[in-house]
Amino acid sequence: MNVTGLSRSLVYRGDAFSSVDLRPDDRMIWEVWSSTADFSLAAAATPADAVAIQSAWAGAAEPPPAWTRTGLIAGIQGGTDEVREKVATLQAADVPLAAVWLQDWVGRRTTDFGERLQWNWSLDDEQYPGWEQLVADLEAQGIRVLTYVNPSLSEDSGAAASARGGRDLYAEAAAAGYLALDEGGAVLDIDQHGFTAAMVDLSDAAAREWLARVIADEAAGSGASGWMADFAEGPPPDAVLDGGSGADWRVRWPVLWQDVNRRALEIAGLEADGFVWHRSGGTRSAGAADALWLGDQTQDWSREDGLASTVTLTQSLSASGMAQVHGDIGGYTSIDLPVIPDPVRDDELVIRWAEASLLQPVLRTHEGNRPAVSAQPAEDAELAAQLAELTRVFVALGPERERLAAQGGLADAVQHPWMLAPDAGLDGIADEELQLGPDILLAPVLSAGATTVDVAFPPGRWQNIWTGAVFGGASSVTRESVDAPMGRPALFVRDGTAVAGELSVFAD
Repeated sequence: MNVTGLSRSLVYRGDAFSSVDLRPDDRMIWEVWSSTADFSLAAAATPADAVAIQSAWAGAAEPPPAWTRTGLIAGIQGGTDEVREKVATLQAADVPLAAVWLQDWVGRRTTDFGERLQWNWSLDDEQYPGWEQLVADLEAQGIRVLTYVNPSLSEDSGAAASARGGRDLYAEAAAAGYLALDEGGAVLDIDQHGFTAAMVDLSDAAAREWLARVIADEAAGSGASGWMADFAEGPPPDAVLDGGSGADWRVRWPVLWQDVNRRALEIAGLEADGFVWHRSGGTRSAGAADALWLGDQTQDWSREDGLASTVTLTQSLSASGMAQVHGDIGGYTSIDLPVIPDPVRDDELVIRWAEASLLQPVLRTHEGNRPAVSAQPAEDAELAAQLAELTRVFVALGPERERLAAQGGLADAVQHPWMLAPDAGLDGIADEELQLGPDILLAPVLSAGATTVDVAFPPGRWQNIWTGAVFGGASSVTRESVDAPMGRPALFVRDGTAVAGELSVFAD
């Protein structure tokens, strides 16, 4: 989906490979690898309205369940005792906790890329002895448990699970004919940088139902309230599937995976209260996915794939109709290369990343692929205390999110300010800012060591939540440099609004 400065939105509705070139100033070049192409054009008063019109076809996801707005979703791992210690560190720092996300519930493996998971979607009770008691103890404290799945299975992970007396899901799927094949008719095991795994054939309705029941039985059945639904960008074009070739199904693959997870929530009785977030997506994912996350950003400040890229990604996804979008606080990817200086995630990057995430629908941390060399709030009392204050700001924004969600459509999407005021001249000068509804503006610090940020204020009067100082003009855009010390991002609310009153508790 694309939206223009004239408040027109264009959507390709087909399933063929396609690409769009936005480099020319006077045209959009859309290439579709098909003899026919079905497009939808909408025009409206604002870009946001034009995108909202397209949601009648693409859909618009409902906001995550209310419990996700009560605190941090802490990405931690390491086994039962380590998780208890990390939760205690966060609680001692008064971090409001909505959930813990335990991606290694299936067990871990160490590869050249870092710490990875065992790809067999059942509990590793050697990694997590006393799992049921752990889940019960966390539930008693109002803390949910979330896990991890993806639509591929590893043969060695399944064998390891079988040796512990668990389910070998790879063997089950292979025996039923539910795995993608190569051109020779053998199971297509794909290199995953340190191990191999096979894709469940999502073109097969029976395979989709089997996988949905596996997730419901194993993940939800373990007491999880939701999970990260990773991968599913699509099969290799030459994969042999029940429904044809990988090329035939590649564009549809993410939505099929989202359908599987919705079905798993339904089977588990979690439709209303479960939370699943996805990495892959297509246009229809705007309505098919409960939520999307931005992917595996590098643990650095770069505009290419680090912290600064998350602002552009958020703006682009909302302009494509994706309302429920968030990212990994601190980033995910760290690579140890001897010839290149290794970016190390420090406290500053974690806090600045959390600041940039405050307007997102959920606030979630990730330990990253190399946890031992990355700053971890759950292992550092001082860092946890800094994160606690920002989490309280996130929680305080909950009532405004609810008001926006009640309007329906894309009202609660985090937008480029231009989307909401296209005639104000914000394009090109507010490209590093985010706006949640008409009354909340964030200009995150995106450079290491910076303590000020240049802000382009949309028309109106904007109050700094920390100082109470008011910026902006009544009817035009104004630009000012604003102090933004670490832990106190340049976050503004429209003067005189309900949310301004709700956030006044943070003012000096």
